[in-house]
Amino acid sequence: NYITYKSTSLIYTLQSHTYSSLYLPTILVGDSKLGGLSTTLTSLESLINSNHVIEYIVFIGSDKSYDLVSNAETVSEYIKMKGLDVKVIELPSPPEMYDNKGEGDLWEYFD
Repeated sequence: NYITYKSTSLIYTLQSHTYSSLYLPTILVGDSKLGGLSTTLTSLESLINSNHVIEYIVFIGSDKSYDLVSNAETVSEYIKMKGLDVKVIELPSPPEMYDNKGEGDLWEYFD
């Protein structure tokens, strides 16, 4: 039997490897919660090893309640140490939604 695969990438190739060959700018969304530093750094190294062009690392809702230094600050120091040209952005948490329609304070957050 002949099996066909419908995918944006080659057979048995990760899509991330296919996308890296396009040399598109990549934005990594880092985990700002406790324990998220290791997943963010692992994801960063994985993207680097796959030859992605990483432009930004974005942290949303930084959590300093457990640590004295946020994950964004630690990743910034790591990037400097490695000599990478990646910008780290730390954004506040979006406000809670107050109605069922998905409207309200969230629109003001993005303005």
